[in-house]
Amino acid sequence: MNSKLIKKEKMANGIVLTYSDDSKNITGDRCLVRLLCKITSPLLPWMEEVIDGCGAERQFVQNEMKSGLRHELSWERNFVDEKEKDECLEELLLRAHDVHDYLANAEFLSRLFYKRLAELKEMYNCRNDLADVEQSGDEPVDFSACFSSATKIECE
Repeated sequence: MNSKLIKKEKMANGIVLTYSDDSKNITGDRCLVRLLCKITSPLLPWMEEVIDGCGAERQFVQNEMKSGLRHELSWERNFVDEKEKDECLEELLLRAHDVHDYLANAEFLSRLFYKRLAELKEMYNCRNDLADVEQSGDEPVDFSACFSSATKIECE
C-alpha cells in the first residue's frame, strides 16, 4: 500500500507528526479511507540516561531505540463512496487535530518513552525465558514462559 504524504509538522515538545493518506479501494466505487499519523522523536539526553541505567536489557533497548521513538495513530472509515473520499479524509484530518494539544504536551513524550521502554523490557525478558526453556531441552506445555516476568521494571 502506498501512502500519500498530506502534511508534516513539528510540535513544541520536539516530536514530528507525519500525516498520510493510507486509503485503498475495496470494491467497485467503495474505499477504506484511512488517515495515518506517524509520531517520531529522536532520543533526548534524559532518555539516553534512563536507558544507560538499565541492567542486562540495556544493549537490547539501545538497539531497538537507536532510531528514536516511533508511534502510529490512525483514523478510518470503511465503505466510503469514492466520490466522497476527499471530503471524508478532510473530516478525519479535523478529528486528528483534536489530539494535537495532547501530543504537544511534554508529558506525552515522557509517557510514550516509558511505555515503549516497558514493552522492550518485556520482549527482552520473554526472549530470555524462552531461551532458558530451549536450553533445558524441555518442551513448554504452553507459552506461560513468555509471561513469567510480566512485572513492571523501573530503571532508576
